[in-house]
Amino acid sequence: MLQMLQAAWQKYAADSHSAAGAAVQLNFVNKETISRLHAEYFDDPKETDVITFPLPGPVWCGEIYICIEVATEQALVHGITIDEELSRLALHGILHLLGFDDLQPKARRRMRERERYFLKRFSLLTPIKRRRSS
Repeated sequence: MLQMLQAAWQKYAADSHSAAGAAVQLNFVNKETISRLHAEYFDDPKETDVITFPLPGPVWCGEIYICIEVATEQALVHGITIDEELSRLALHGILHLLGFDDLQPKARRRMRERERYFLKRFSLLTPIKRRRSS
């Protein structure tokens, strides 16, 4: 998974003047924590699978929070392994930190295309029944 995340980062951040010295922190949390974060920062108390926070500073950095319990449930629904779902969610978070958005249909399609590209490139792509928007 790390190799895939690094490749995504290099592809989209390579031209950025702030890419050098960047840091991304992956946090694996439970439903209680993800729900609290979602309520506090997005005014939505529902649990979710992944939340990303770009952090200001002298160098680019950000945090990604992934809910293990939700990821496990989604993996079961989609018929994929937990490792595959965690890879999807981590990549989704990286793409958000790199400026990709999924709020509008056109932007969501573009982001999903990038996800599929990297998952396929690293042989992590398994067809799934449906994907929840994050």
